[in-house]
Amino acid sequence: MNRIPFVVIRSISDHADEDSVEAFESNVETVSLNSLALVECLLVGLQSSLH
Repeated sequence: MNRIPFVVIRSISDHADEDSVEAFESNVETVSLNSLALVECLLVGLQSSLH
């Protein structure tokens, strides 16, 4: 899009059913940490490809 590289990262943190509130609350920290780890790996990879 507009020749600007980008990436979209989405995480699923619940079941999207009647138990979604409880599932979200119990999974939000894990999902956040997994997303953080993915972004960190992407940044390391980008940094090493520039050198």
